[in-house]
Amino acid sequence: MTLRERLTAATGFAADSTFGERVLIRPRSVDQHSGDMADAARPERTVLARFGRMPETDDIGGAAPARETGLTTVAGAAAAVTLRAAVVVALGFSVRRGDKVVLVDRSGAPSYTVARVAPIHVGDVMLFVTADSPGT
Repeated sequence: MTLRERLTAATGFAADSTFGERVLIRPRSVDQHSGDMADAARPERTVLARFGRMPETDDIGGAAPARETGLTTVAGAAAAVTLRAAVVVALGFSVRRGDKVVLVDRSGAPSYTVARVAPIHVGDVMLFVTADSPGT
């Protein structure tokens, strides 16, 4: 293990210890014939991860030649779950688009769907998620 890998693992562990929370990963299999169902090949696992949400504004005004007043913007929030490299290895499988993520310790245990999986530095993975409707 390189010095950079050791430092990243140590700081990631410290961040998880301070800001981490229990996250349930529910692998899903989406098929055009059977729909959305649990993936029997990948068992559910509860891991320690960091969840974050950041305000985001998107301009949907189109390709106007001059940026004048009257353009429409939409406010939202970018949400993501960060998994340390050691947690990814311990899962025993790769998280995929369409898998569910549940924040088990939060009120109502909100559920999210993985929209994109992005590897980040030194083996860590960021799961960009979208909020599910309550009760899904």
